[in-house]
Amino acid sequence: MKKIYEIGKKFNLGINNKNFSDKLEFTLFEYDFSMVLSTSVIILTIFLIFGLFLDFLFNAKFLLITFLFFGLIISTIIFLYPISIYYQLKIIEYKKEMLNSIMRLSTYLSMNTNMEYALNNSMSYTKGILKIQYRDILIKLERKEFNSLGDAFKHYSLIWNTYSPEFVDSLKLLEIATMTNKKDAEQIMNDAIDQIILSYNIQQKRESEILSGKISQLITIGVMLPIMFLMLVPLVSVFMPNIVSVGILFFIFDILFPSFLLVSALNFSARRIQFSNIEIESSTEYKKVGYKTYLLGIFIFLLFFIPSAIFLIKNDPTKITYNNFNLKTIFFVWLIPAGISLSLYITSSIYVSKNKKLWKKCSLIEEDIPYLLNYFSTYLSLNVPLENVFYEVTNDYERHGFKEHPTVVLLKEITFKLNHLKTNLKLFVTKKLPKISSVTSLNEILEQIVSFSEFSLDKAAKISKKIRSERINLIKLNDYILTLSLIH
Repeated sequence: MKKIYEIGKKFNLGINNKNFSDKLEFTLFEYDFSMVLSTSVIILTIFLIFGLFLDFLFNAKFLLITFLFFGLIISTIIFLYPISIYYQLKIIEYKKEMLNSIMRLSTYLSMNTNMEYALNNSMSYTKGILKIQYRDILIKLERKEFNSLGDAFKHYSLIWNTYSPEFVDSLKLLEIATMTNKKDAEQIMNDAIDQIILSYNIQQKRESEILSGKISQLITIGVMLPIMFLMLVPLVSVFMPNIVSVGILFFIFDILFPSFLLVSALNFSARRIQFSNIEIESSTEYKKVGYKTYLLGIFIFLLFFIPSAIFLIKNDPTKITYNNFNLKTIFFVWLIPAGISLSLYITSSIYVSKNKKLWKKCSLIEEDIPYLLNYFSTYLSLNVPLENVFYEVTNDYERHGFKEHPTVVLLKEITFKLNHLKTNLKLFVTKKLPKISSVTSLNEILEQIVSFSEFSLDKAAKISKKIRSERINLIKLNDYILTLSLIH
């Protein structure tokens, strides 16, 4: 999707907007506002030129209007994607990183380290916007641009307060914890974690309720309104036969409603809370969809589109009214949306059939994360070396009859690689594990546990429990979202 903005980069119109440019820069989008706007305008112009060419070639104004409308929809999506959809997704990720960061900072501080050390080590496992901000703080501290870490936090608090005031409050509590005795510090750090987790869950529940309203909107646009219009068509055609024409019906049902539905779906996806973190593309078992599949989809679409286009060119849609409206006309108008639907269905079905087993396997592993973390925290609290924990957990799964479970297969592969590769555990989870496991969330969790196990197995056990608690809260939140979706 992002590569399309290379058009605007090469043919930049030079029209800029500081607010939108700052917004895109904040979310680390590769292109500025002028490039996004230029791409949108160029795409619209291409559609307009193509529509004018077809109008000149076939003398069909209807084709000009159709291409102009599609151009408007596509150019609008291209324009809105970075400043709305991409922005919302990045902010959701930003807030989640704030939650994870507080947990990491508190764990490092519980080892009697100072705040700067905790921030420096936490940054290694932070990603996105927050990682850039942490790096900037540490660089400016080193250059003496900030007198203290408190000054740096004060500088960034104006930004952090905009997106998550609870993150700022939790940071203040952690700073207070560094200045108190060990017993009180532990309680203060636990309060900081509880506060941000509670706030995060409440906030995401509110977002879920907004999402449920978006689902109702999708149902209304995709089902209710088309049905209501279909019920009104016979009545309108009797009393106002000149109004009901193929052109109007084609525009309403094949262009207007699908376009509104697409925009609503994109708006819905922008606010959707990302629970699953599976990247099957990184797996060695991933099967790519070849160009032949896409050619098949295009062929199916053209097979349906060409007869319909020829009919609409020969018969001016604006002149086909109720009096000469017949089954043949309905059939040819129906062919275009049928071709689009069938083309998308077949290409997506081929993709799903190729990777269904891999996705199912990764999904089962992700669902098993809370149980895995329970095992890890138990064995680590018993001072079992982390390299042996993988072996012990595998044996426990097999004893309980889960020998063929994908989690067991993954753990066996990890154990085998650790025994045969001459590398330490930290380097393994950083470099080798992503090639074995496509479950990003599990990879990140194991990376954190390994990093804390280097300091203390007891601390690694505690972080396992904390991550498990957070994971369970996310599962409950996801169930809440699904429940609201089913209600609507």
